[in-house]
Amino acid sequence: MGLGTKDDNGFYNLKYLKLDSLKTYRLYLDDSRFIKINKKINLKNKDTLIVKLKPNPNYNSKTFPKNVIVMNCPFYDVYPYIPKTAASLDDLPVNISQKVKDYLLSRVGEKFYKKIYFKEGKIIDSLFCKRHNMETQYLYILCFAFSNIEKGIGEYTSNIEVDEFGKIITDINLPKKTTIINKLVSLQETKNKVINRKFYVEEKTKIELNYDESKNILVWKFTNEEYKSDNTFLQKILRYNAHNGKYLDSNINKGEWID
Repeated sequence: MGLGTKDDNGFYNLKYLKLDSLKTYRLYLDDSRFIKINKKINLKNKDTLIVKLKPNPNYNSKTFPKNVIVMNCPFYDVYPYIPKTAASLDDLPVNISQKVKDYLLSRVGEKFYKKIYFKEGKIIDSLFCKRHNMETQYLYILCFAFSNIEKGIGEYTSNIEVDEFGKIITDINLPKKTTIINKLVSLQETKNKVINRKFYVEEKTKIELNYDESKNILVWKFTNEEYKSDNTFLQKILRYNAHNGKYLDSNINKGEWID
């Protein structure tokens, strides 16, 4: 369940969401810095829900400057099944790790390949996970990252999904077979353009680095969202080519939350 955006006091207000009292909702947090949270929300409780985060003792922390983007590995939950984890490519079968290396080298080229590093992997066994729609018994979900502090990128992450024979099921979210991947326009330079458009709002504008598959480029994305007391919301988006800094497009989404 997405919670939308915080109010001026830093709280999420569930009354702005379309919730069904007959359904069960859960609070879910999968952030590698903390112990995972997956708990039922009591909609009859009208008080503030406070959740205390516990540090993950297995988290290999890195320190990044304040004004850079840092992404978590985009793993999805297969609750209540707990997949095995891989801390390095050496934890995987040799045929899997080699085919993944060959795939990455072919995808991004030798120069950028040297900048990519393995973050973490999840190994899903369909027999125990009861995902019988899987064509093979094992699914490897492997998270890779790259960092470029100078360009405002603390850590950009993306997953590759591989079956037990080394077949790539889901591609990594990085430009394929193009040299533009080695050229990036900094976040600050792009942010200055957004400021000049009077779009940027300090501590409110959400900044993301995304892969646009149709254009085969990385994109700096700036989003402003406003949730109002009359159950309406307004979302405004600006996008810039992350390789040359050129403006791509803008979008405005309007909607209404119905209680």
